[in-house]
Amino acid sequence: MRILVFSSVIAILTLSSPTKASFADPLPECLDVPTTLLCRVSNDLAITTEEFLEKVSEATTLRPYALKPFYLTPRYFAASGDLARAIEIVQDYRDQYPTQTVSSSVFDVDPVKEVRLYSINIATDPLPILDSINVPQAIQLAEQDADEWARIAAARSLATSDAIDQAREAFIMASDISQYPNMSLLVPWAASGFADDALRYAAELSPIAESWSKLYLAEGLAMRGDIEGTRALVTELLGDMPMLGQPAIAEAYRRAGQPETALALLDETARAIETMSPGLREASFYRRIAIGYALLNDVEMTRYMMLRATYGTSFDRFSWQKVAPFIACHDLTIAIDLSGGSDALPRDVTELLIVASRSGLAEDAYLIAKSQENLVDRTLYLMAVTIGIIQAENVPPSDTPCSTLSIASVY
Repeated sequence: MRILVFSSVIAILTLSSPTKASFADPLPECLDVPTTLLCRVSNDLAITTEEFLEKVSEATTLRPYALKPFYLTPRYFAASGDLARAIEIVQDYRDQYPTQTVSSSVFDVDPVKEVRLYSINIATDPLPILDSINVPQAIQLAEQDADEWARIAAARSLATSDAIDQAREAFIMASDISQYPNMSLLVPWAASGFADDALRYAAELSPIAESWSKLYLAEGLAMRGDIEGTRALVTELLGDMPMLGQPAIAEAYRRAGQPETALALLDETARAIETMSPGLREASFYRRIAIGYALLNDVEMTRYMMLRATYGTSFDRFSWQKVAPFIACHDLTIAIDLSGGSDALPRDVTELLIVASRSGLAEDAYLIAKSQENLVDRTLYLMAVTIGIIQAENVPPSDTPCSTLSIASVY
């Protein structure tokens, strides 16, 4: 049995971000009167992290399970405004462990893959507005040789900060390295206000690839509550594909403050799905309708569409990990139950805690995190709650539930 010793990676958790303290220290603003939820979570996290790091430093070998808190650190730094450090950590893993796995008697773990899985949703996470000093750094990040999610995050941070010209160029550069047109690029590209640029990119593709691109762009416009723009793109889709775009139109209505219309459209789509050609009646489309119902907090119809997606199977972990976050912004307990309850994977629970914490359910998430008896889980989950609370500070208040979630936020 081969187990790697991760002595050098211990430093990751004790490095400070320019805008937030490290996990091992309470936030500076919490040292005097820690009455806010963020301060309570931060103080608990500091205590737990100190204990966690002590055990890690004493260990001669580390089991794969014990490394999970390390994998989440990039997301913390990104939420805190230090996207450069987040990207650097992921690249450090790639440089240090290019081909190695951590082995146990049960499974092998690729550290590079794991840290990327924990970091990939940075591409769609709420990011803080950059000041004039950090805008040039974000431009530099968009230009460097990094994963696609990192380039997209840099472009989005520029768009959020009203650095429009620089953001436009950053998205174009991200598209230059993108492989087949994918949701992770095209949804935030359109959602950030650059649908016209993305359409020019799509026009250079094959007809079928262009049609799929327009579907993803419609999802991005839906996030802006652009009903007419979303509908216009959906009507341009090939063959039976306009049916696939109906959930995007429903989401546009929801974001525009018309949840009743959104629900009616989803119901109509659910009834019409059986008339589609067999090639389009795939699990992914049922999941997309399920996400629409989840965003409207219709758990019963979410469950029903998920049964269709899994061909009657009572539980499919892969499918639910893509849908449960959209329940978590309404009800964290139900989301965890749907993800497997006590058997839910820690990475899945981590995502649910982040989503819930940034959606007004941080108290619920905090209770779950601090109640974990396992030190690794408690450290990981308190990190997740901290990240979610910080992310909530990065977005303006909204009357639309689940406004921070993107259809591209799936791993």
